[in-house]
Amino acid sequence: MHGYFVSLRLYDTARVIANPFAYAEHREKLVRERMEKMAETRIRTKKNAGQSVKVNKALAEKIERDAEKERKREERKKAKKAAASGELPKDEQAMDVDLDDDDDQEAEKPTLLNDPRFKDLFENPEFAVDETTREYALLHPSASAQKRDTTSRAKTAVEEEEEESDKPSSDGLSESEEEAESDDSSDAGGKSLHLC
Repeated sequence: MHGYFVSLRLYDTARVIANPFAYAEHREKLVRERMEKMAETRIRTKKNAGQSVKVNKALAEKIERDAEKERKREERKKAKKAAASGELPKDEQAMDVDLDDDDDQEAEKPTLLNDPRFKDLFENPEFAVDETTREYALLHPSASAQKRDTTSRAKTAVEEEEEESDKPSSDGLSESEEEAESDDSSDAGGKSLHLC
């Protein structure tokens, strides 16, 4: 179209005739790019860390949760600094998290799980933490209290009421004995016995 002026409506019509699926392809491309961008921000589990943990799995999970909380806290700090400096609008900050920097930082920061000095803590059964001992309960009172609560759960009011209704009466007579006495009293010539 060098040097020729063409009406925009005529040009759009010709372009649509030449490629009728251009808009659908463009829209699909935009959606794919957004999905890829969101996929980059997803958290991926490390498969090798879970395989090496044979002993003290609860401790390993707690360490991983703490590390994840710390990582999220650092991300929020970076996002606040970026928002304060005006680099990106807030709605785009969530999409533009750069995981390459986070992976480099995690490799630099040793944790108990990836430190070779503590390898035996998660592999050797001699280092297993026994959560049922008295020493563990003294050092971790909230954890031992939680375990007690889950094993011996308090009964609800309805359960207590049902349990009381199932018990025999407090006078020591069961229902079958009371019926037998009422039959005996009616046989005694119409005189009724009153128990006091």
